[in-house]
Amino acid sequence: MGGNTVVVAADDAALLQTRPSLVPTTAHAVLVKALAREFQWKTMLDEGRYASVRELADGEGVRSSYVAETLRLTLLAPDIVEAIPNGQQQAG
Repeated sequence: MGGNTVVVAADDAALLQTRPSLVPTTAHAVLVKALAREFQWKTMLDEGRYASVRELADGEGVRSSYVAETLRLTLLAPDIVEAIPNGQQQAG
């Protein structure tokens, strides 16, 4: 894609399906941050630092629904988890 920056709005999902070359190939900062948090939070729960998602959310100062949603990233296939920091995630 050279040095050009392409901004694609959510409404442009159809465009991405017909022109996948428009998908940026740089790491998506929000996804990378969510993955990092997910791994950290899962470790905290596994080690017993927090007994529940609600307790973890209170301790981290975020909504429990956000923690629960972020923890669902543990269900992603390993190849998808590896693709996100490399900027090779699929659109959507």
